[in-house]
Amino acid sequence: MVSIIKQIIENEKESKTYRRINSSHPLSIYIGYNNKEYQSMVLTENSADITVVSTRLIEVNTYRRTDGKLALEFALTDNQFSTMFYKFCEDVIISSQKVPKDKSVHFFINRWDAWRLMFQNANKDFLSDKAIEGLIGELLFIEKSLIPKYGIHRSIGAWEGPLGKPKDFVIDHTWFEVKTTTAASKSVIISSLEQLDSNCDGFLEVLNLERTNRENHYAINLNLQIERIKKNITNVDDLREFIRKLSLLGYCYDEHYSKQYFEFKLLKEFVVGDEFPRIRRKDIPKEILKVQYEVSLADL
Repeated sequence: MVSIIKQIIENEKESKTYRRINSSHPLSIYIGYNNKEYQSMVLTENSADITVVSTRLIEVNTYRRTDGKLALEFALTDNQFSTMFYKFCEDVIISSQKVPKDKSVHFFINRWDAWRLMFQNANKDFLSDKAIEGLIGELLFIEKSLIPKYGIHRSIGAWEGPLGKPKDFVIDHTWFEVKTTTAASKSVIISSLEQLDSNCDGFLEVLNLERTNRENHYAINLNLQIERIKKNITNVDDLREFIRKLSLLGYCYDEHYSKQYFEFKLLKEFVVGDEFPRIRRKDIPKEILKVQYEVSLADL
């Protein structure tokens, strides 16, 4: 769908007009250019007047057409973020296929509200390779471990790492710290005392990822893994929270994240309790403010 949207934009570039996305979609959705020559998506429907919040990258406009219908427009103000705009359009178009016409405007606004923070915080600084691997590891853990046990709503709510909390995941009086490694890794870095320090038992989750190429049947990339999580999300509030946490980590959709491929190899889980080799705040002098240490995986 992203490629189709991109093609429509390219086709309308010279004439600066709009084209309906396709005749089979039940809603009247158009892609093209507005009178400021911004790339835009427009929904037209019978609706009362509304007010919608814009961001620095997306101008949201409403106006009354000559036929009396309301036009709800999302216009991109900076073409550097075209791929993310196409992804937003794709998400709205696909997810609205079964939405009744009389609820379509409300649906579009809710979907925009879920995406708004990502556009608000968007920048062209890509995540580092290490950050990409770490984020893929946490998303794999959500998909493979948390969702089957707790469901999508509680799994997204448990993800506290993006909020700057010391543990990656906290749920039901326990917690999970996720570390992403390669097969050659013989240890994991515990970057702060708080990561493994707790009065209740938790779990150290060590995921093994290996770099691969797109021909590998098991290959994944960051964008693909995010889409796999999103397919489990049916509630717009959960989608809003998921996108918000991705945004807080510095992620915004870009094809750059589709070019680095990984294969998930293994997940090892270690109970972090009294017997686990860790440094705790109560065991060190109060004058020591910060501690980072390395734990041997072979000796666990």
